[in-house]
Amino acid sequence: MLNYVKQVLVVDLERKRISLTAKKTLLDSTLPILSKFEDVKVGLLAHAVVFKVFDKYLMVEFYNNLKAVIPAKEVRYAPPFENLVELMEPLFQRNTCQ
Repeated sequence: MLNYVKQVLVVDLERKRISLTAKKTLLDSTLPILSKFEDVKVGLLAHAVVFKVFDKYLMVEFYNNLKAVIPAKEVRYAPPFENLVELMEPLFQRNTCQ
């Protein structure tokens, strides 16, 4: 039997489902876990998973289905660009970001 370390991302009581992650970045993170809106503070740095890429912004998800929009100009490792989709899609679709 193989043992894997997993972390709970989402508990959906309605659908009786639990979503887990084995992403090393999330498991090893020392950053705070955001799982409810009340945890969010201006300037707070946390890991999230990119789940959708648009021309001008990214959609990211934290724990417990907490979602956020990141404008392209706020993506700190990207220079000014015209099309976020072309730049980000191959790199970050369903990957962890900070």
